[in-house]
Amino acid sequence: MGWQQWDDEDTTDEVLAATGIWLIPRTRPVLEKSRCRNVTTNTGREAHADAALARECQEVLEWAQARIDELIGVAEAKDHFTTWRTALQNDHHHRVEHGGAVTSCRENHMVLLGAPGTAKKTFARVIAEVLFGLGTITRPEVTEITAHDIVAGDPSRSAARMKTVCDDARGGVLLLDEAHQLAPHTDNHPHGGDVIAALQTHVADYRGELVVILAGHPTPMQNFLTTHAGLAGRFPHTVAFTSPTPDDIVALGRRLAGKENLIVEDTAWELLRTEAARLRSIPYGHGTLLDVAGNAHYACDVILTCRRARLRRLHRLAPHRRDLEHLVRTNPGVLHVNTTDMQRALTATHPAVTT
Repeated sequence: MGWQQWDDEDTTDEVLAATGIWLIPRTRPVLEKSRCRNVTTNTGREAHADAALARECQEVLEWAQARIDELIGVAEAKDHFTTWRTALQNDHHHRVEHGGAVTSCRENHMVLLGAPGTAKKTFARVIAEVLFGLGTITRPEVTEITAHDIVAGDPSRSAARMKTVCDDARGGVLLLDEAHQLAPHTDNHPHGGDVIAALQTHVADYRGELVVILAGHPTPMQNFLTTHAGLAGRFPHTVAFTSPTPDDIVALGRRLAGKENLIVEDTAWELLRTEAARLRSIPYGHGTLLDVAGNAHYACDVILTCRRARLRRLHRLAPHRRDLEHLVRTNPGVLHVNTTDMQRALTATHPAVTT
């Protein structure tokens, strides 16, 4: 299996879901209750109903905090989430007790800065669930699109495509990944200024029904936001996601291995740690080779490739079922992922770039 560039969101979701990194439940028993969705400030509501609503909203916040706490690494992003969540919680309590307007969408626009595989999309999905649970938006869906999807093709149609995307995302959250690619003349798209103007217009027009999150690699995104200060001013929250350390990569691998019921020998984990450190030490583009490999995606890829390498090894040793049963009885450790399996996986998943 060769290296893959992870820029297809559906594929990313499927792989990361297996790790437990993105633990967005497919069913939301708390969030689907109508009382939690339809947050009101009717001061005539019975006291016991107010208490029930407060409990349910508290459950939403606790659920979201638990999902964020499960993320490996990204300490700064976790801290930012806790601060943001606490502010929302205080505002909600004030509204329940004293009445007042629901927190505006425009107060929750965000910029997420981080390399691929640093949980930015997980963060956006949890944000959407919280805002939905507290009544700021009317549905928890995140519309995910890349800037390239907007500016590809006929550049003169980019502004119209931006309008369509914003219209479709109304009521929920719009996640615009690699947003810096909207910049004028980026990738020879001279109509980038029109796209940015359209985005600003729709952010203002839909300020009560759309939360917009811009995401991308820190360096080009910071340059982009500096150049377009008028757009940057509409995003009050900036959250930084650090790339994982070698220990984080091993922790991610251990989590996936557990879900795959794989026992990996300690010496094999050391190989992964050493290779992750090596990739992280090599600058490439705006980051490192580990960023190019996909960070968390890389850990997933390695473990899934280890599983296949182990299966091929077992088939060579015991091509028939009876042979395998005898082999396992005499040497149970043969089922473990060993250093040979890990080395083959590391070779197969090395980023296909020139260093």
